[in-house]
Amino acid sequence: MQQRTQLGDAEAMRPGIPGLLVWLVIGLIMFEGANAVDRVGLPAPDLLMGLGAGLLVALSGLGARTRVVLPRPAYLAAQAIAGVLLGMYFSLSSLTSDGWNIVPLIAITLFTLVLSVLAGLWLSRRSRLDAPTATLGMIAGGSTGIVAAGDDLGADSRMVAVLQYVRLLLVVASTPLLVRFVLAPSGTYASAGPKEIEAATTPAGIVFTLAVAATGAAIALRGRAPSGALVGPLVLSAVLVSTGKFHGVEPPECLREAAFILIGLHVGLGFDRDVVRRVARLAPQALPLIAGLIAACGLLAWLLSLLTSTSLLNAYLATTPGGINAVVVTAFAARANTSLVFGVQGLRLVLMVLAAPPLVAWLLRRNVPDHPGSR
Repeated sequence: MQQRTQLGDAEAMRPGIPGLLVWLVIGLIMFEGANAVDRVGLPAPDLLMGLGAGLLVALSGLGARTRVVLPRPAYLAAQAIAGVLLGMYFSLSSLTSDGWNIVPLIAITLFTLVLSVLAGLWLSRRSRLDAPTATLGMIAGGSTGIVAAGDDLGADSRMVAVLQYVRLLLVVASTPLLVRFVLAPSGTYASAGPKEIEAATTPAGIVFTLAVAATGAAIALRGRAPSGALVGPLVLSAVLVSTGKFHGVEPPECLREAAFILIGLHVGLGFDRDVVRRVARLAPQALPLIAGLIAACGLLAWLLSLLTSTSLLNAYLATTPGGINAVVVTAFAARANTSLVFGVQGLRLVLMVLAAPPLVAWLLRRNVPDHPGSR
């Protein structure tokens, strides 16, 4: 009887021909829509389009009617590929490009993590969000990784995604404008803007990405590491890149776009009308807090420029709380120290994602009570 019930459940979860056709159409819309979003200049276009498509399917009831679900193995594969990409942002050589000035820059990166946690705890006290969800939502960096790890860490990935994307959007929108008109008005800004950093599709890149994703995820999942499908490939990728033997090898566009779309889709499919109402209620508390976090990082950059030989332009670009692709492109156009900016931003991104699991575990050990309706 139990086996028959399990077979019935599996059959109910399997989409029929109408469901497969719906997914085919939605897939085409997501890929083409992501290109349109990228041309407009919005950040993380693939993640955004996946999230939007998931919202459309969930809120319209199309998913329930066509019995379509995102298979767990596909989501784990997306996490693993995202982990490889995030790990490749880490660069020891870039971190050491500015000598001893890197020490206070790293200190500010750590302090940014502290500010993020404090902001998350404050938000959980002033809203109906539980502490893990609020903290992950406020962590300033690695938005794709943080969103991907949300469910695995016991947080509400839907609310995490909303908070992370709002922060990313504010950083990406404000940084090029501030640099263009205040910090470095004499730069070459024809190429500046919040565009994604393109990656060529090569056989070496495909083999490296798939091998590191599979190996890192298998080791971490077997070792029961928190959010192992993401963290395992991230750590393995960062270690391999730091050896200097894989220079120029990077995850190709096709794998990166597919992974980000699946992560966004997974989150979007979890939405319902009640979650949308919760997002609207959260906005008055969350928006000022996110803006305050961005302003605090700007103040830290200003203090850093006063206390070290690092220019205000380099300090600001190196310490912005997110938007690494837009920041690096802007740094290049403003003739800033791109090696330093990339190195510190990559460190921040990797640090924030790696810090998420122990942070959430610490919050859960504190027995912070969840607010009603937080999930």
